[in-house]
Amino acid sequence: MVARICRSCVWGTISKLAVTGKPNLDSNFAILLISNIRHQLPVIMSTLTTTFAALGDPTRFAIVERLLTEGELSAGALNEGAEISAPAVSRHLKVLRAAGVIHQRVDQQRRMYSVRPEAVQEITAWTISHRKFWEASVARLDAAMQREMAK
Repeated sequence: MVARICRSCVWGTISKLAVTGKPNLDSNFAILLISNIRHQLPVIMSTLTTTFAALGDPTRFAIVERLLTEGELSAGALNEGAEISAPAVSRHLKVLRAAGVIHQRVDQQRRMYSVRPEAVQEITAWTISHRKFWEASVARLDAAMQREMAK
């Protein structure tokens, strides 16, 4: 029996994620769903949106931060010192892989994880492209604060 997937449910989950920016079980499912059935469901979702959705979870963000600072690590090393179980770390790694944030390679019996440079480059490019907006916003805020202080 093949399960039918409601496209509007998937789009609703993605839309909710895009609006709130808060990933939840539904958004994690949607990310995995999209990565697993890409050939069946014509979902157009930017890589950057998927990346931000995956990094929206504090645990996944911490995993990526650790990989950026320490370099390639095994799943066991990532689990050391974690406040969650090994299966939970594995699920987080699966979401990060599906979003294209990290890369997994097999080294004999170990799974080694590293951050994909392309994912970091996409975030950097997006941030730089919005730099003028943020600088103007900060300048407006500064001007408003100066006016309030002058009163």
